[in-house]
Amino acid sequence: MTFSQPLMKHGTISSTTLRVFCAIFAISTSAVATQESEDSPFHPLEGKTEIGGGMATIDLPDGWVYIADAEARLLVEQWGNPLDRSVIGVILPPEDQGGDDWSVIVSFSDDGYIEDEDAADIDYSELLESMQAGEDENNRARREAGYSGI
Repeated sequence: MTFSQPLMKHGTISSTTLRVFCAIFAISTSAVATQESEDSPFHPLEGKTEIGGGMATIDLPDGWVYIADAEARLLVEQWGNPLDRSVIGVILPPEDQGGDDWSVIVSFSDDGYIEDEDAADIDYSELLESMQAGEDENNRARREAGYSGI
């Protein structure tokens, strides 16, 4: 399976056989934008960049940056979120495109590949209900740990 989708009309994500999920969150990104010194824990990548250990390639337009792997997980934690080992990166837009208002958190889930003929047998309403129930459980766990729900 190969896919290529527009990223906020500014770039492209492409991958083969593995799935990369992106979610957009309204979070301040100034923590990275202001920390580009040698002692910064963040090392932003620009342009065409392999992500997730080579499972996908992202081509970012000028001004956009990608924070990879452990640095991305650190950043997400600094924003007040619990550790999420599925996070493989964070995409930050330039300031003139809302860089302090939102970001894209890239996470990976190795859920597997479904053949087209098998997909025809899936009850998608049941699948959606199951996913929503899982999110309800995740939100309960987040609240018990002192975080807000999503």
